Amino acid sequence: MHSAGGGLVGDGDARLVGRNVLLRPLVSADYEMLYLAEHSESLGPRWRFQGATLSPERFRDALWRGVTAQFVVTEHTSPRPVGLVALYDVDHADQYGYFAVADLATGGSPTRVAQGAVLFLSYVFNVWPLRKLYAQTAEFNVDQFRGWCGKLLVEEGRLHEHHYYGGKHWDEYTFALYREAWLEWEGRVLRPTQATTIAPGLLTFEAFVARLAHELEISSLDAPTPDIDLADDLSFDSLTFVAALGAIEGLGATVDDQALATARTLGDLYHLYAIGATDADCVAAVASGPLDRDHV
Repeated sequence: MHSAGGGLVGDGDARLVGRNVLLRPLVSADYEMLYLAEHSESLGPRWRFQGATLSPERFRDALWRGVTAQFVVTEHTSPRPVGLVALYDVDHADQYGYFAVADLATGGSPTRVAQGAVLFLSYVFNVWPLRKLYAQTAEFNVDQFRGWCGKLLVEEGRLHEHHYYGGKHWDEYTFALYREAWLEWEGRVLRPTQATTIAPGLLTFEAFVARLAHELEISSLDAPTPDIDLADDLSFDSLTFVAALGAIEGLGATVDDQALATARTLGDLYHLYAIGATDADCVAAVASGPLDRDHV
């Protein structure tokens, strides 16, 4: 993944610009949009205010309470925020903090919000020597980032039937993201080594799936078929799509992330790879050697 002037996430620099998204600080002009988004039908009952409507004054206070760093996620082509990311309640003595990510449901791609979250977490671990970051969420939100669970997020606590929503009670989870786990994932997924970068020529479907399974640590693809569903069968979520984007680009294909987000099956992913790999620039890159993976 490449940026407009930014380097690879996790290369030792605190970057706010990615290939498709950038992080910018909140300004007063964002407050009305954020107020409406956080009180919307899609986000309001499921996030921090749990359906309550705060006054604009209380909302501004709550927006910054305990916050160390907070950015809106925007696309390069539009200043309209598509997501919000925040680091809060940091304990510098014990080196931990909490992070939050919100999809503002403004019509942007969920993959763009995930890319913003990846960019933000790399920024946090590059700026502060924090050992781990906590994320607290209600059970009904867990499916939105199930690709993080078990690979990056470790469950460290659960409050039984802590939230009420949609006519029933739900647990609240506390997950931890450890610095070492993040840096290992970041280096492996976002910075593949030259030895695993480009396979010469166009891969067969089976070879493509084998490489993808290796990069994404998917163990359930012994007999892959094109109709395997990414979400239902492989638990793909927005983070998995970000990792898949890096893996496919590592094979020398140019793939639009929004087109990738519409993929539903393994066959769809292979189709996008095959189209991207036959692009003239990619063919030239394959012929000349490994791609420069030194940017995100």
